[in-house]
Amino acid sequence: MQKTSKNKSTPKLAIHPRLKKSRYSRIFKINANGKSKVFNVAAQNITLKNIIFVNGYSIDGGVLKNHSNNLIVENCKFKGNCALNGSAVCNPEGNLKLIDCSFDENYAFGLGGALYNYARCNIESSFLTAMS
Repeated sequence: MQKTSKNKSTPKLAIHPRLKKSRYSRIFKINANGKSKVFNVAAQNITLKNIIFVNGYSIDGGVLKNHSNNLIVENCKFKGNCALNGSAVCNPEGNLKLIDCSFDENYAFGLGGALYNYARCNIESSFLTAMS
């Protein structure tokens, strides 16, 4: 925790040195190499912004599974991810908001070629291509 004032602290996300910044200076690319899910989100009020997620793999949610009460995913790209349900995102509970996201060439063996949702989800200005 990083102290922000006398009595308040703000949690910080540590960025692993192997995470690569893409050619766009403010966008990170996370490649799971087909080995794992990237995020299992359980904290409250989380925003993931300007991230390219590729090659995520899991049973539910190849990139992320949301258990959060207010997860916002903004200006993110999901490409080449795979899962049984929800090739990119699985939202079993909580609130999920997708803003300006793209889903391309993701594959689900079961349900949800890009997103498997059985909770609350709001999608704004996002698009899906070549899902199966």
